[in-house]
Formats: sequence, C-alpha cells, structure tokens
Amino acid sequence: MSVQFPVYDLDHIHDCSSSELRQRLGGKGAGLVEMRQKLGLPVPHAFVLSTALCRQFLASGWPDGLDDAIDRKLEGLERATSQYLGDRERPLLVSVRSGAPVSMPGMMDTILNLGANAETIAGLAARTGDARFAHDTWARFCRMYAVTVLGISREHLGDNLPRDASLSVLNADIDRVRNICAREGKPIPDDPRAQLRGAIEAVFRSSRSERALVYCAREGLGEDMPTAVLVQVMAFGNLGASSGTGVAFSRNPSTGTAETYGDFLANAQGEDVVAGIRASLPLAAMRETLPEAHDELGKVLRRVERHFRDLCDIEFTVQEGRLQILQVRAGKRSAIAAARIAIDLANEGMISREEAVRRIAPEQVRQLTAAARVRDGATAIATGVAASPGVVCGVICLDPDEVADIAAGGSNVILVRPTTSPEDVHGMAHAAGIVTATGGMVSHAALVARGWGIAAVCGVESLQFEPALSIAGRQLEPGARLTIDGTAGKIYLGDCVEAGQGEPVELQTLRRWAAEARLAVGGEDSAGLGTGAVEGGSSSDMGHIAVARALALLGFATIERVAIALAAPPDAVDKVLKSLPPNYIGKAPRGLHVTPEGRAWLSGQLKAERDGVDRGAAERLYQDFMLLDAGFKQLVTDWQIKLVDGNRVPNDHTDAVYDAAIRARVAGFHQATLALLPGVLALLPRLKPFATRLVRAANAIAAGDGSMIASPLKDSYHTVWFELHEELIHLAGRDRAIEEARSGG
Repeated sequence: MSVQFPVYDLDHIHDCSSSELRQRLGGKGAGLVEMRQKLGLPVPHAFVLSTALCRQFLASGWPDGLDDAIDRKLEGLERATSQYLGDRERPLLVSVRSGAPVSMPGMMDTILNLGANAETIAGLAARTGDARFAHDTWARFCRMYAVTVLGISREHLGDNLPRDASLSVLNADIDRVRNICAREGKPIPDDPRAQLRGAIEAVFRSSRSERALVYCAREGLGEDMPTAVLVQVMAFGNLGASSGTGVAFSRNPSTGTAETYGDFLANAQGEDVVAGIRASLPLAAMRETLPEAHDELGKVLRRVERHFRDLCDIEFTVQEGRLQILQVRAGKRSAIAAARIAIDLANEGMISREEAVRRIAPEQVRQLTAAARVRDGATAIATGVAASPGVVCGVICLDPDEVADIAAGGSNVILVRPTTSPEDVHGMAHAAGIVTATGGMVSHAALVARGWGIAAVCGVESLQFEPALSIAGRQLEPGARLTIDGTAGKIYLGDCVEAGQGEPVELQTLRRWAAEARLAVGGEDSAGLGTGAVEGGSSSDMGHIAVARALALLGFATIERVAIALAAPPDAVDKVLKSLPPNYIGKAPRGLHVTPEGRAWLSGQLKAERDGVDRGAAERLYQDFMLLDAGFKQLVTDWQIKLVDGNRVPNDHTDAVYDAAIRARVAGFHQATLALLPGVLALLPRLKPFATRLVRAANAIAAGDGSMIASPLKDSYHTVWFELHEELIHLAGRDRAIEEARSGG
C-alpha cells in the first residue's frame, strides 16, 4: 500500500478553516486555494508540499516514497495543461516557492523556470517562435538554481545580465554559469525531476537560514517556523511586449489612500520587481500598454479586498495579455496607513469600529505619537520613491554587518545600499532608515521597511557608489549624517529633524471609537495594568476585568501566581486587587479567590465584553482552536502514557528518545498556536499575556523541561491552553459543560 503524504492540489481541499489552511499550506498556498475555489480568479495550477513535510524533512531527511507522491501531483499538472515536464514538444516549466504560515517577504527561497534544459528550451523556442525569450528563461533558471540550490555565491556569478541582452550574450552566460557550477563540483542537473527535488530541499532548508531566523526573531515568531513549498505552472511575464509582471496593492500601503497602487515591469519576471534590481514603473503605466489586463487587475483587487476585509497585496503576471494571479496576502503597511485603512474599512462597512481599533498594534501607536517632521527651510538634495513613511536622521552605513554595532552605541543608522536583499535583513533590523539606489514601492527594502516601521526612500537615481559614495554629485563619507523623509521621498544633508505636530487625526478618531467601545487602541494598557488611559474611559475598569478573570480561572492563587498569568508585575496586580470592592476577593489558606459576589459582577462584565465582539469572527476562531485542541489532547496523553509491549503504561520518562520526540511535537504545535493568536488578540487585546505565557512554556520545553508540558502546578503549556480555551468559550458565547459533553470530555 502506498504511503499518503501531505501533498495537496489547490482544487481538492475542502471543509478546512482559513487558519488550518495557513498552517497546512502556508499563507501563500492558503491564499491561492481561496482565490481559486471561492473567488474563481485566474490562478495557475499548482500543488503544495505541506509545512508538516518541511518539519519531517528537517528532522529526518527526504522521506521514502515522497518522489512517487510528487510524480502523481506532477501528472495532474500535466493533464491540466497538456504540457509535460522534460518534454521537448510541449515542455512544462514550474516555479518552486516558499510559503510560511505568516508573511516573511523574501526570507525564504524561490526558484523560477524549473524544468529548463537544452531540450525543453529548444521546444519552448519552437512553440513560442521566440528564441530570445526561451534562452532568457534558461539563463534566469541557471543563475537562480546555482545560487539558491547549489550555494554558488552571486559574486562568483557576476552581475545580472542587462535587460536587453542579445541571444548570443544569453547563451554565453548560460554556458559560463553552468561551467562555474561544474568546476565547483555542483553541476546543474539536466533531469527536471532531479532539479525539482533539489529545489524543494533548498526551499525547506531556507526556513532555517540565517536571514529567516533573524526575521523571525525580529517578529517574535520563534525559531521553528516551517515553510510549505508551492510547485506551480510558470506564467511567463518575459514573453514580449504583451507580457509583464508586478505587485499591486488594493490601497496605498504607505499613505492608506483608497487607490490601487504598485509597481509594474513589461517583459519581465517577478523577481525583477521584488528584488528591486530594475527601475519599475507605477501601476498606472500598465494601463497604457496592457489596458484590458489593467482593468481586470483593478477588479481583482477590489474582489480580494472585499473577501479578505483588508488591504491586499497581490503578485501577478501577464502572459501575452492574459492576467495570472500568483499570490495574495495582507499587505505590509505603514503606521499611518494602518490607521487610515482601519478607519476607512469600518466606514465602508467591511469591519466594525471595534475591529478597526483592535487592528492597530502597540508599535504603530508609538510611531504615530512619536512622529517627527523635516525642519522648515531645509532643502532636499535628492528625491526617490516614498517607500515607507517617517522622518529620521542618522549616520550613513554602507555595510549591513556594521549596523548593529553602530546602533548599539546609541546612534540612529541610515543603511545606504544599491538595493537590499534578504541577506541584508540582519542590518535592516537595527536601522532607523533605509536608502536604496534602485527599487520601488514593492521592492524588498520597501516591504520590510513598512512592516517594521522604518523610514525608507528607494530608487534614488542620483545615488552612486563608485568611485565613492555620492548623492546628486555630493561625495559623502560613511559616518556622515543624513535626514530622510520616507513620507515625501526626500533626502537632506545633516540633521534636519524637529518634533511633529502632535497626534494625527486618525489616531484621535480611533481613540474616540475605543472610548465608545471601552477598548484600548493598539493594546495600550490591554491587560489593564499600565498607567495610561483611553480617552473617555478608565484603564482601571480594564484592569479589574483582567485581574479578576485571571484569578477566577486559577481558582485559588497567590498574587505572584496571578501576576504570572498576566505577564505583569506583582505590585501592579496587587494594586488592582486592592482597588476592587472588598467583598469581591476572598482569602483562604489556599490563596486568594473570587467570591460569589465577585463572580456575579465579573459575569456581567464578561457579558458586556462579549457583546462588543464580532460573534461570527469569535465562532470561527473557536472552531480553528478546536481543530488544534484535539491534537494537543493527544500530545498530552502521549506525554503521560506510552505504549509498551502493546500495553498502555504511565510514562516514567526514562526513555529520552521518546520524550524528545514529544517535545519536538510540542514545538510544531506551538507554531500552529502562534498563527492563531493574532486573530484572538484582534478580538480581545486583553488576552495578550497568553502569547507571552505560551512562548515562555514552549521555550522551557525546548530547553528540556518536560514538566512544562502538562504540570498543573506550573504555568505549563497545558495550563495556559486550558485557560485560553475558557476565554474562547466565553468569546463564542458557549458553555463549558456542553462543550465537554460534545467532545467526550
């Protein structure tokens, strides 16, 4: 009997929640499934190797039988397209792309045009009647495969070919790259199936690359973020003037303006745009050369935004006039764009005002309240693309490896590069501003900068690096100071920064809405233990609910134990407890507890809290949680009881290999839980301490402390999971007793 591997067609996944889809197929695969099945959009045929396979491969290598499973899926692609991998007459070429459960722009690997060799390229040239296109496709594949799969350095391969390279130049580059790889003892395979296996392995490995780990650390995602692998029929944007590629946003991700926005390149492939190595055109330019595809793209953007109820970012290719959608995700946006878009979506009826408030992160609130501006009278020396808003002054640094050390000395750093790539992310993480010579709104530099709230100006044509660094003809030494205005796309010499004009009107609007709904903007004082208050509301009310609820879930506890459950200082918890009516909190030998009077008051508060939550969203989250819950219960059971000689016996934890395998399963389960939490916190920000507690427990388990899996005497993963279950039961308006009866306990 053949082994069934978690490899999925886009068209054959049903009855699966959005959260489960993301965990199983990664964000990219999940988005394509929704666009094909629910929206009927033109998405090329594909299949997905799941995140579970990634974990399996990283733990124990390529599984036996996986090649056969992939062959079966390839046969499906071939039937759907009447093209065949490795065939000279009707060659099938595919892309192999990563797709983590959360968006990680450029952090993992991609290989395009896979299946290219002398035979298939000859066939591609014959079918299209365009030998130059075919060999441009082959040259791109050779370079990408050499770097991504074989580990040949980009410097060794030399500069990318010019856009208008002739057929003879392309052929010479193909031969040169292939010869370099052969001399290094790493020849590019001609067998497309060997190419495919090498590419899949490389993408799986890239989830543990240094750049991916740095990004995960910066985003608080942990070190065990797997990736799915998407194998998709190629759409060729480099097939002449009627073809092209780009990235488009349903709204401006920098300003939040309700307008389609993005970058476009004619006769190009997607990497040309996102890598920022070529000067792209604004999306509006597409209307002049490809008007029908441009109009269709606008309709697609409106549909996906309405479906996902958010700013959407899509990658697309136009092949000989036919639009193909390759990816959709929630677009990275600046703080001011986040505020404006949340308000506009609420006013347009896509989300509630309460959800608009909850969509603003604490870091975005900080950026909005600490905004600076350029000093009056300052004169810009250069302009570029306003890629990520913000005004900042700092010292110039050309080397990403040096940014962290300079920043550690207390200086803002402006990272200045020809363009940025994922290999630069460790420096970008510590930069206050970024300037690049090439690239636009959707380049790697722009996407990462917006996501992290870093001011950025891209595509500064007057920026030169040879023979020395200069901007608009002015030579600059590393360590000189620049001011950049990522909102206006301008660059100034020296320190031209002064304080802003106070909070923007958008933040004031969100604060007013928050006060009306008795919420907090951006999680401010979300556990009710801080010092700030929402305008028009009382932070102490939030504190009373949070602390009383935590104590009620614990039953009996010390102040210190409640503080652990709230990830808060004990003295802050003590202060809130003492401010409650004295008959609400009782004392017993086992610790503090909520009295019947206190529980009656708390029940009313929780009902009011629940009434302000989107019940449909709460129910969907609850269902997503319960899909994970069954797996977690089994995991805990396996930790406590194991099978010995066919008998189930208590686990005495003397089998180190068995216990290590359980701890590894916890790590995988933890990543699935982390992906669920943003939706939970969007509904109810006071639950933010659960993220801290789950990470704390998972880290202890990974370090070897198995007691943190299920010990009832500790803040173990099981303890936190049980309490989170209670909170989701509350949000969904369900009853614990009924739920236990339905699930069999």
